Amino acid sequence: MSAMYGSEQEEMIVGIGPSIGPCCYEVNGDIKKEFNLSFNDDIIAKVVKAIENKYYIDLWEANKLTLIENGIKGSLIETSECCTKCNSERFFSHRNMGVDRGSQVAIMVLK
Repeated sequence: MSAMYGSEQEEMIVGIGPSIGPCCYEVNGDIKKEFNLSFNDDIIAKVVKAIENKYYIDLWEANKLTLIENGIKGSLIETSECCTKCNSERFFSHRNMGVDRGSQVAIMVLK
């Protein structure tokens, strides 16, 4: 957006919408390894929790920290903190519904 529209990163407002939450995003060791390859050690330490030989990843926080590392002000990042698996009566959830589910959509406005 900066290159195409001249947007200033320190003025961007970012919303992180509903998705699987850290309460429900349990992954196996192979997925954790892939996650480790994609994020730096600081982010990994803050968002990956090991509980009884299971791994839970906080994607909301991982995305927020990545945005901050890339120049977005933390105070301008809003996270819905709405877990789609916990709220599958309101949202589609692959973890609850498998392949027989719909998709979410997001709409952005550039002013």
